[in-house]
Amino acid sequence: MAENRTASLAVSAVVVPTCTVNGSATSSARHEVVPVEQAGNIGVNCSQGTAYVLSLGNGADATQMSGTVSTALDYAFSQNRARGKQSLPAVDNHAISSTGNGNLQNLPVYGRIPAGQVAAPLHQNEVVSITLTY
Repeated sequence: MAENRTASLAVSAVVVPTCTVNGSATSSARHEVVPVEQAGNIGVNCSQGTAYVLSLGNGADATQMSGTVSTALDYAFSQNRARGKQSLPAVDNHAISSTGNGNLQNLPVYGRIPAGQVAAPLHQNEVVSITLTY
């Protein structure tokens, strides 16, 4: 006669909240007498249920591309085409708060260089940091 014995094996796991972030550049364009408006995306992927806050940091200057004060172009970012809620600079507490769903969430970002600026003819650029807090 065969006997059966049973036992238990405990299995556990800790799911650690995690997030990744990446940004696509807003395209460069020629600045002339009309405003330059471009769109890009910031991709956020956070584990399901993980709350996060996304903000854009300042480059060398909070609102001007690199160049001397007399030649630097002003610029701004916003969360929508209507320029409703400004996202830059982050020190003004303009940030996006959301909760991760385990999938990539693409958040649009719209860049604008206002028209009518007097700037010397030279290539200007800026690198803006993306800060993801979770």
